[in-house]
Amino acid sequence: SCEVRLPARLTVGQTLIDIVASRTVADERDSLQTLDRVARGTAGFLPVPSRVGLGESPSPERLAQWFETIVEVQRAAACSAAFYEQTARAIVELIGLDCGLVLLRRGDTWEIAGRFAARENHPTEFSQSILQYVTQERRTFYQGLGSAAPAVSLLNVEAVVASPIFDAEGQEVIGAVYGSRFRHAGEPAIAIRPLEAQLVQVLAATVGVGLARVESEAEAIRRLVQFEQFFSRELARELDRDPSLLEGRDREVTVLSSDLRGFSRLSERFGPRETCRLIGDVMERLTARIRQYHGVVVDYVGDGLLAMWN
Repeated sequence: SCEVRLPARLTVGQTLIDIVASRTVADERDSLQTLDRVARGTAGFLPVPSRVGLGESPSPERLAQWFETIVEVQRAAACSAAFYEQTARAIVELIGLDCGLVLLRRGDTWEIAGRFAARENHPTEFSQSILQYVTQERRTFYQGLGSAAPAVSLLNVEAVVASPIFDAEGQEVIGAVYGSRFRHAGEPAIAIRPLEAQLVQVLAATVGVGLARVESEAEAIRRLVQFEQFFSRELARELDRDPSLLEGRDREVTVLSSDLRGFSRLSERFGPRETCRLIGDVMERLTARIRQYHGVVVDYVGDGLLAMWN
């Protein structure tokens, strides 16, 4: 045995083992670069221009390709595997990274919703520490090659970028778009540039807008189905457009109150089974006529029914 000063390198046959001192959280954070926080505008999430120069302005053709890809991601059916896979593919094919992930946050854990790698043997791991920074500071973090001590310790990962996906209110981080670049044998290392990080941020904003849109549409469908159980289709749509119609107000209304004549004697003669069939048939026919004339069934009480118009 022997004592050595760190950093140290061991040679075991053809294998080199580098040993360095463990890094503190502050050291890891300082090794990362960030973009300005994304701001939410009236039309969705809009990335704020970075203070860092983007460099290498794209050609018009390249810029058009970026926009077309982002539009295609927006058109994809959100919440489906295809939506997430298309976003992950855009990280690789549009931006030029080696691996793309769409991660959804489940409490304190992260779930891979979509993944795409340029090569089959590329790992699809991700750095928990960088995702923690993304969640805490709600901004995009990225790491260039050649750092004195990388913030991630994943095998063969040379540079990463992660951008937050926000909820519909733009307050909570519900996921992240994550990209990584690897060092290939015999190839020069390529750092993640600010422009690439900015594009990942735009994709993350696109995913957030897509999820918010689907959530809004699903909520509208739930309300409509709920209303149509009691109201005509036309009135249900009107209530969906203006839910304040359900609030209390002064109004002249028409009220229908009905029940079956001699119901007690009928129920004694028919028995439970036939009585229930009779009530079901009568209420179904009355309800159909009330809804046909845009009325609302307020309540069923035994053999009685209460309906209202206006």
